[in-house]
Amino acid sequence: MKRVLLMLLLGIGGWVGCRPTDQANERQALFTVLTRYFRGVEQTDLDTLNAYATADFRLFENGKVWTNDSLWHELQKYQDTRIKFRMDTLRISVDQNIGHIAYFNHGDVYKNGTLIQTINWMEDAAFRKEKGQWKIYFLHSSLQAGN
Repeated sequence: MKRVLLMLLLGIGGWVGCRPTDQANERQALFTVLTRYFRGVEQTDLDTLNAYATADFRLFENGKVWTNDSLWHELQKYQDTRIKFRMDTLRISVDQNIGHIAYFNHGDVYKNGTLIQTINWMEDAAFRKEKGQWKIYFLHSSLQAGN
């Protein structure tokens, strides 16, 4: 009888540990990492980029493979240009230590404080939990049709 009761309690504990609110919190955590990473892009801040990405992070964009270092060096060429990102999520999935977000990214590009264009991308980001923290390890970006 004690064994049955113990098994029942363990089963209930496991069921409670997988609550939908936990999944919602994990999905929100992924989105927070993504938005903070892009704040690093907006601010051309290599420390922020590295804080929210794994050491082996890769970005595939327009047929090129980028690291945070190569992205940061490219951004240095555009000191008089700023970009502000807005994201619309399509889907966020989380499975223990791996996560994925598919989303539309909209970048308002400003030169000398004046909006000069808006660029729209379809993107997806893959995440891995390292030492209890979510980090981006892969980002793929494609321009949306019509850009």
